[in-house]
Amino acid sequence: MRLEVLIDKNAPVVYPLSGPKIILGSSEKCDVVINALGISRKHVCVLVEGDQYSVVDLGSTNGSFINENRLIPGKKTELTTFFPLRLGSNVLVTLISEEDYEVKMNLQAPSSKGRSDDSSKTRVISLKELNKVKTEKLINIRDEKRAESQGKGQKKVVKKKKINIVPFFAISLLVGALVFNLTQVKEEEESQEYAKVGQIIKSSDDHSSIKPAVSVTELIPKEEIPSRDYFSKIQYEMKCTSDVEKLFCTYLPGVNPPNQGVTQVGLSLYAMVDGTSFIEASRELFSKNTKEDQSFQVTDELIADTAVYLYLMSALKKELDLTGLSDIKLFVGLYEKVEGEDRLFRAFALRPKVINDLRPNLVERNLAFLKSSGESALSVTKNYYHTF
Repeated sequence: MRLEVLIDKNAPVVYPLSGPKIILGSSEKCDVVINALGISRKHVCVLVEGDQYSVVDLGSTNGSFINENRLIPGKKTELTTFFPLRLGSNVLVTLISEEDYEVKMNLQAPSSKGRSDDSSKTRVISLKELNKVKTEKLINIRDEKRAESQGKGQKKVVKKKKINIVPFFAISLLVGALVFNLTQVKEEEESQEYAKVGQIIKSSDDHSSIKPAVSVTELIPKEEIPSRDYFSKIQYEMKCTSDVEKLFCTYLPGVNPPNQGVTQVGLSLYAMVDGTSFIEASRELFSKNTKEDQSFQVTDELIADTAVYLYLMSALKKELDLTGLSDIKLFVGLYEKVEGEDRLFRAFALRPKVINDLRPNLVERNLAFLKSSGESALSVTKNYYHTF
C-alpha cells in the first residue's frame, strides 16, 4: 500500500509506506513533508499493523477529517481505500494499493522532501472555511489528475502524416447536417411523447394536487451517478452515525442494520435498503395482466423501475425537513433476498430537496396507468430522479 497526497490542484504525489509509523506534516523531519497552508509541523501519523491501516491526529491546528468527521486528536481511526483523509482545507491523502499505483495511475513519486516553512507557527484557517465541505471537491480534482496522468502514460509516439483538409472539411459539413436533422426529429418525437403523458395524467379526476415536473437542472447529472459496483465496495461502510445519516436511516424504509444502512461521502449519501417487498409487489402488479390487456411489453427494466416507484410511494409518505440539504445527493440501492443473500436489484439517484414536490405525484391511481400504459406512466415522476 502507498499514500497518495494531493495539495490543492497540483498533481498527486505517491509515497511508499516504508515503516510501521509514518508522520505527515510541514516539518522537514516528517516522513512525508507537506508544504501547504494550514498543515501543522507534525499533523498526523499513519500506523501500519499488518494488513490494518489507521491514522492518528497529532493535535493539528486545523484538524484531520474522514468522511467529513473531524478526528479526535490522539485517537486511532481506521484508514481505508474507500474514504480519503483530508488535512486542513486543501490536502487530500488517499490510501492506494500497489496495483493501482503501478498499473493504473502512472502517478509521480516524490523526488525530494523539499523545503518546508521554517516558521514554528501554523496558519489558522477560519471555522467558516473549515466547516465548508471540501473533501468531495478534492476527490474530483484527484480523479481528474489521475485521468490526466493515466492518459500521459498511455501516449504513443506516432509518425505524423500530412492530411488533405479539403475532403475532411466536406465530410465534416455533411456529418454536421445529418446530426442536426436527427436532433430535430428526436426533439419533435420527445415533445410528442411528453404531450401524450400529460394527457394521460390530466384525464384522471384524482390528480388536482399534481405539481409540474421540476426542471432538468434539479436532476443529478448522469455522469455523477456511481456505478452499481460502488455499492458492493462500500457495503461494509454502512452506518447511521452522523446527523444526516441518522435522519435518512429513520426516514427511509427497509434500513435494517447491520446489513442495510446509510453512509455519507462528502455531499453524497449512499443507502442500502431491503426492497424485497416492493420488488415482489411490482412483479405481482404485472403478472395479473393478460397479454390481450397489454399494448406494451413487460420488461425486467419496467418491473425494476416500478419497484422504485412503489418504494418511493412508501418512503415519501411524510414531509422531510430539507433545511441544510440543498446540496445533498442521495443514491439508494434496493436489495432483494435471493437464496439468503442480499443482491442489488435496482438503484435510484435523487436530490432530497425535490422530495416534497415529488410526493404529490406518487399517487395510487398511477399504478393503474402502469398496467395499461407501461413506462410512459412513469415519465412525469422520472423527471425528478434517475434509475440505474
